[in-house]
Amino acid sequence: MNQRFSLLLFSLLLLGAKSNLHAQDNTSKVTIVRSDKLSIIDSSRQTVIEGNASISTGNLQIDGADKIVLDSKAQTLTVHGHFIFTFSGKIQQSIRKSNQPATLEYTIGDNTVYLK
Repeated sequence: MNQRFSLLLFSLLLLGAKSNLHAQDNTSKVTIVRSDKLSIIDSSRQTVIEGNASISTGNLQIDGADKIVLDSKAQTLTVHGHFIFTFSGKIQQSIRKSNQPATLEYTIGDNTVYLK
């Protein structure tokens, strides 16, 4: 148990060093609040957060997401599956079947989220 806690702490510290995404004006950061699984893909500069994932940016909060992909190169995040979000900006929705889980796309620092 103690070794597992140490590994978790190390992973969180490593993630903190690698997963802060900054907008072009360096004012918007992404903070990972919690998740069941975390993967960092260095070759594509992506962080994949899965299982009850929650993150926060300056104007977007996401809770209980099935999967969130943070792309540090493109400065975007994409949320897949079921989730709850709050946003203090414009929301654009695409028509989709009501029984399909939504996908949320957001560019870090932007004032619009896209629901597909």
